[in-house]
Amino acid sequence: MFKGRVDNLTKAFILSVISQEEIMNRFLGFPVDYKKKYKNPFRQDKNPGCIFYWQNSTLYFKDFADPIRVVRDCFQAIIETQGLNYNDILKLIDEHFKLGIQEGNPIDV
Repeated sequence: MFKGRVDNLTKAFILSVISQEEIMNRFLGFPVDYKKKYKNPFRQDKNPGCIFYWQNSTLYFKDFADPIRVVRDCFQAIIETQGLNYNDILKLIDEHFKLGIQEGNPIDV
């Protein structure tokens, strides 16, 4: 499914090149708006009650109506929407945003 080396394929490098908002926008399918409430794409949801917020330099998507109160960062959101493991989502982000990490040609930071 994915190609190339992944020695430099890390969360830290990816976030040095693209924003958490860009990742959320792409893989959740709607834009990050801090003033808006959303329906939860991870469960059947009729009433918007989810929000985006920042905590300790991490963007989270939180569902207040979810009984277990799951909070997702951009990487956890991709794991759940795509059904991939952590290493594969790093590769997916690299390929989708054409970061060139797996080819050994990462874009300049």
